[in-house]
Amino acid sequence: MKYILSIISCLIFSVSQPVFGQGQIVGCSYDGSLVNTDNLCRSLKFASNSDAESSIDDMLRQIGLKRNFAIMECPGTENCMAVTIEGIRFIIYDNAFLGKFKTYRFTEVPLIGGGSTATADWAAISIMAHEVGHHLNGHTLQAGGSKPDLELEADEFSGFILYKLGATLEQAQQAMRSPIISDYGTFTHPPRQQRLNAIATGWNNARNLAAPPDLPPLFDQPNLPEMAYIEGGSFNMGYNSLLGFDESPVHQVTLDGFYMAKTEVTVDQYRTFCNATSREMPFPVTWGWIDNHPIVNVSWDDANAYCVWLSTVTGQKYRLPTEAEWEYAARAGNQSTILDYPFSGSLYIDEVGWYKDNSMEQPHPVGLKKANRFGLYDMTGNVWEWCGDWYDAGYYFNSDANNPAGPYFGEKKVLRGGSWATPTADCSVYDRDKGFPGLGLHFSGFRVVKEQ
Repeated sequence: MKYILSIISCLIFSVSQPVFGQGQIVGCSYDGSLVNTDNLCRSLKFASNSDAESSIDDMLRQIGLKRNFAIMECPGTENCMAVTIEGIRFIIYDNAFLGKFKTYRFTEVPLIGGGSTATADWAAISIMAHEVGHHLNGHTLQAGGSKPDLELEADEFSGFILYKLGATLEQAQQAMRSPIISDYGTFTHPPRQQRLNAIATGWNNARNLAAPPDLPPLFDQPNLPEMAYIEGGSFNMGYNSLLGFDESPVHQVTLDGFYMAKTEVTVDQYRTFCNATSREMPFPVTWGWIDNHPIVNVSWDDANAYCVWLSTVTGQKYRLPTEAEWEYAARAGNQSTILDYPFSGSLYIDEVGWYKDNSMEQPHPVGLKKANRFGLYDMTGNVWEWCGDWYDAGYYFNSDANNPAGPYFGEKKVLRGGSWATPTADCSVYDRDKGFPGLGLHFSGFRVVKEQ
């Protein structure tokens, strides 16, 4: 990797012998670091071999495009660069680097582009795809290099092509994750994380386009929420109590089937969303971010944005649960007297949830307590969970009987389930709470549902 990336830079430099009547090549390479240009391109060749041309042409054939540039060997570059010479577009390359780039053509297992993750040098391939992207996007290469927004376009192009060649997202981002790449960027190149996001955008776009029209696109991220199917049915929602006016009256509700996440969205899952969308993580908690903890300090707006993103990248409809769906899933089909099983289908709160008396004042990894009959964890305690509905204390008097989705408007959104900081009485499956949609708290999180 170090060999490939040792001169990935953005520069203007002079060759020792004039090219097309002048000695200046204007070019842009990979990350904007400074290099010693005295040793570059001392023996520039005016024609490339047919192997180099066919290798690049084969790559472009995967997206149905043809070259708008010439190809020229430039010993000493150690990789490749998009350059212009007297206004003519070139990709210049080092022959050793070309051998690494061609690995997508000579691999063990055939893929979309004729390659395989087994032997392909994805770092080299992504560098070439990035540089080619400058030319195919019509970027103007100037003294000092490109501009940050143009670099992101080239990165997105790279991600798109690498998906077509059979790379996973991790492989498509391999070169960009090298320690040689700056976390902070340069005056011509954006910070590393923005560029990783651009590669992911291109890769996801290619994947979604490749999906059959009658099937949802593939989503191979390891932290996609695991879903449980909740069969539709009818149940008695609410609890008649003089102490909890907003929980009454008990009323029958009928729901269609849906999928619900088995656990609350974790820190790791939410971080994937933030990385992919250049969104900042929530304000850090005192106990630190732990990957398998439920994400907290997220507002309803944050949770809804996660659902929109997840729907976009998977081609399936994700959203926050309605309040009725949440209570139905938490009860897990229990239709006996609510006082018998008030905690996620259990009589004993310690069996199913983390709450004020056992949490040691912080959330815990998802899925440690016993699941309910629907296979759902932490429906009682750990963190309050945002629902899609606006909150109205008197809504149960006017609720729709079939698939209710709450009032049409309101000031606050519904929260359900209790949290690690909540006393026992507020952790029941029927207890209702609420919060301002733009406010995240250290005891509030969410889980998602997916429509059929």
